Amino acid sequence: IRKNPVIRVPLRCPRLRVPNRRELCTQPVFHQAVLKAIAPLSETPMLAMGDTNTGVPGIDESSRYFTVKEGQWLKDLEGAGWVDVWRQRNPKKRDYTYHSSGGSGFRIDQLFATRKFIDRVSNVQYKWGRPSTDKSRGPSDHAAIIVDLEA
Repeated sequence: IRKNPVIRVPLRCPRLRVPNRRELCTQPVFHQAVLKAIAPLSETPMLAMGDTNTGVPGIDESSRYFTVKEGQWLKDLEGAGWVDVWRQRNPKKRDYTYHSSGGSGFRIDQLFATRKFIDRVSNVQYKWGRPSTDKSRGPSDHAAIIVDLEA
């Protein structure tokens, strides 16, 4: 007889890839579609992560780029039960996951967790394949999201 049985549940982690403003699909329409799709899952222990091409104006950018509407979408996600884990743990810190050809930095890659799962995330960080000063950083032009989870 086991005193502390291990309960196994599947980890669900949808990958997000939101179009930027210049792509065919208009970003606000896509934002609303993502919100509509994942809001009902907020009571499920889940993660969602990826390139949202969206950030908090004034902090997730080294030069002015993000709009109030884009920032509002991130607030709407949190209101729907999905927390930007890195931003929650680093409320004022600047760290960029993408750099434009002009050298501006942006944090456009995020890890979201439902409130039922956020305590299982012990650490989240961004890591480049090569130092951020190296113009050819490796196989991606974005930093990787590294997530440590507690059992």
